[in-house]
Amino acid sequence: LGSPRRGAALIAGGLLLAACNPEPPITAPSEWQVVFEHQPGALLRVIGNSSKDVLVVGADVDGQGPIALHYDGSRWRRRRTGTTGDLWWSFPLGADDYRLVGDGGQILRYTPSTGAFAATQAPTTDRLFGVWGSSATDLWTVGGQTARNRGVIWHDQGSGPTALSSGPSATSSAALFKAQGVGNDTVWFVGQRGVLLRKDSAGFTQFPSLTPYPLMGLHGIRTDRVYAVGGVAGGVMLRFDGTVWSDESPMGIPQM
Repeated sequence: LGSPRRGAALIAGGLLLAACNPEPPITAPSEWQVVFEHQPGALLRVIGNSSKDVLVVGADVDGQGPIALHYDGSRWRRRRTGTTGDLWWSFPLGADDYRLVGDGGQILRYTPSTGAFAATQAPTTDRLFGVWGSSATDLWTVGGQTARNRGVIWHDQGSGPTALSSGPSATSSAALFKAQGVGNDTVWFVGQRGVLLRKDSAGFTQFPSLTPYPLMGLHGIRTDRVYAVGGVAGGVMLRFDGTVWSDESPMGIPQM
C-alpha cells in the first residue's frame, strides 16, 4: 500500500482537494408570496433598481389618478402622481430616477427619495405604451393610436421629447408598443402587425414582419439575442440572432 508518509500525503491532498471543491449547498426552492390582492385596477408594469426599490404602475379606474406603488424594502406606499389616465410602462434611468408613460401622451419622472412626480407632456395626446433610455439625455417613448394603426416615436435628449427629423415609415401604419436598447447605440421597437424596427448609427431599419399579429414585449441581453413576443388568440415568440429574425413560437402557447 506504500509508506505511511505517502499515505498521509495522499490523505492531505484529498482533504485539500475537497476543501477547494466543496459540494454545492442544498437550498430550498423560493416560495411565491401574494403581495397585492383586490386592487382597484390592473397592474401593468413592475420593475426596480433593487430589492429595496421597486415600482408598480397601472390603471386609473376612477379618474383620481393611476396606480403607483413603491416598495422601499420595508413597506409599500401608494404614490399620488398628480395626473389622470392609465400608466402603461416605466423604466429606471438611475437609482433615484424612474420614467413613466401612459394615456394622453403623459410622461412622468418619479424620484423615490422624495416621492415627487414631475410631469412632461409629449407633443401628442396619443397613448404611450413604452419607454426606455440609456440616460437622461437618451430617452425613447413610443405609442400611438391602435384603432387607426398609427404610431409615434419621441426622443428626449435632455430638453424634452421631440419628433424625429426622419422617422420610420412604419409609424404611418402601426402603433408601437415597446422600445428596448441592446448593445451600444442600438434600440429596437415593436408594434402592431408584427412591426420590427431597429435604430442604430446608420438610421432606422425595418425588418420583414413574421406575423400579422401585434408584438407587445421586447427584450435582449446582447445584439445577437433579442426576443419579441405578442400574438392575439395564440402566442408569438420571435428571436433575432444578429442577422435575421426567426419564429420560435412553441406550439399551443397563449398570447404573450
